[in-house]
Amino acid sequence: MKKKTVLIAVALLLVALMMSVTLTGCLRFGMSQSKILVRMEKQGYVNPQYLVNVSAVLGKDATYYTFTDVMKFEKVIEVEEELEVSWVYVFFCSDEKTANWTKETVDELRAEGLEYGIATTTYQNRLTVMWGLHDALTAARGY
Repeated sequence: MKKKTVLIAVALLLVALMMSVTLTGCLRFGMSQSKILVRMEKQGYVNPQYLVNVSAVLGKDATYYTFTDVMKFEKVIEVEEELEVSWVYVFFCSDEKTANWTKETVDELRAEGLEYGIATTTYQNRLTVMWGLHDALTAARGY
């Protein structure tokens, strides 16, 4: 009887572990470059700009960090009969150190923008960091 109880407990533990690994994998897959490209294209953000010079956005310290890719999406939208540009930067970082530094840096840039009345949003999912206007960032995240 005890063997059966232990066997059931181990089986439940394995199922729970497998489900948590699968969920983590889904979250990582959802933040992959191809998925973000598809989501942004569906929302009308076409022709992403691939940035070679990350220092132009994040400052000179960016040269000490490694990025897999950096993309900028833009779309012109009409707000109250005026044209505005909605934008988001997506930083694909090569390691967690780079991702954490990037998140801290864009948070500082976000705070500077608030002084000028520019409200931006930041988001980090493991090695992917996003920074931009709320509507564009929402489209990139898939919400």
